[in-house]
Amino acid sequence: MAYQNKQDPDVRSRDGAQPAEPAAGQPKDLIGAISDSFSAGKEIFVDAGEILLDTATEHEVLKEVPVVKWLTSAYTVRDAYQTKRLERNTRAFLSALGTQAPETIHRLRDKVLKDKKFAEEFEDTVTAIILEASKPLKAALLGNLVRAVADDSLDKASFEKLSQLIHSSSVPALRAIPSFLLANENPYKSGIGEIPEEPLIMSMGLATRSGTMFRMSRDGEALWRWGFRERPID
Repeated sequence: MAYQNKQDPDVRSRDGAQPAEPAAGQPKDLIGAISDSFSAGKEIFVDAGEILLDTATEHEVLKEVPVVKWLTSAYTVRDAYQTKRLERNTRAFLSALGTQAPETIHRLRDKVLKDKKFAEEFEDTVTAIILEASKPLKAALLGNLVRAVADDSLDKASFEKLSQLIHSSSVPALRAIPSFLLANENPYKSGIGEIPEEPLIMSMGLATRSGTMFRMSRDGEALWRWGFRERPID
């Protein structure tokens, strides 16, 4: 990862200084920052259509969202480009999570924090995608997966697998999933000749071909159902 975790006690900054601690009043974990984002005023970010602001105003709004503040505090975000990417991806992530009841978010937090291994995987993957994704599509897909975990539609093992697929896949490959499924009534297609989306979907390991039959895997179908929510994402 191209970012330095300033909260890791084993990591020092380039000038040798001790890592920074979270600002007073800020949560010590990412899931806490997500929870606080909803408590702080979800109307700020839930409906992306409501934040059609000029760049400067949007920055002033988004920089106060707890997830943005936590990631900026916890990791070295070195320039304006990285800051803009962080804010854009956070907005897509939280917008995908949508309007959740407080008890749903609290249940999600408990589910994450009660499993140390899952908590580490959750923070690593969510942080990597929000900080590094070149397009907000990945952050939106991730937000939908977290939403599915929160409402008990998706188990933790499936979340880990699908979120890591999102992180490692190219944006064109991810976009090939809705392109193929919306053009076909089923997650498979039989016929002579290569399907246009086939190389991209195969590159993610989400499909197989046997003779003339091309079939999307169950993981591919799960990503369509829980990541895309069975609709294309811009």
